[in-house]
Amino acid sequence: MKMTRRRFLTMMMVAPAATACASSTSSAKERQIETIKADLANTQTRIEVMERELEERARSLDAAEAEINRYRSRIRETEARYPRAIPSHLYPAYSADVEQHNALVRWRNEAVFEYEARYATYTELVHYYNQRVDEHNRLVREVSGANRSGSPAVASPRVRLRFRK
Repeated sequence: MKMTRRRFLTMMMVAPAATACASSTSSAKERQIETIKADLANTQTRIEVMERELEERARSLDAAEAEINRYRSRIRETEARYPRAIPSHLYPAYSADVEQHNALVRWRNEAVFEYEARYATYTELVHYYNQRVDEHNRLVREVSGANRSGSPAVASPRVRLRFRK
């Protein structure tokens, strides 16, 4: 097949355009990777803050549960000692224990509700982070495959939930 001037010029125009298009796509993916990396760093920070908050809330709930159990034991002990009726001189202390116990139970129930809501948010954030990691890693593989530069791209690790309900 004879190479005409027109054919030669057409080939010269198409080849750089195809290379530029591949380069442009790779560059766009690299920008996406950088954007995702920034999002991952921000999300990781938010996850760490939430983990510290959940740890603190869990400690508060544990302390409240221990206090509730102490009041419950004192109440049961008093009731076991005086099964028919609490003597009048002990009744104010017994009544105060019951009120404190009930107030702590109410507080604990509200705190558990808040903890579970916060835990749900934490779980969603970890799932979002892991989805972004998967997206990042997919793009890294695509760019690494396109570049073939010999320098391996670094994949991001996923995050596991640290807390249980």
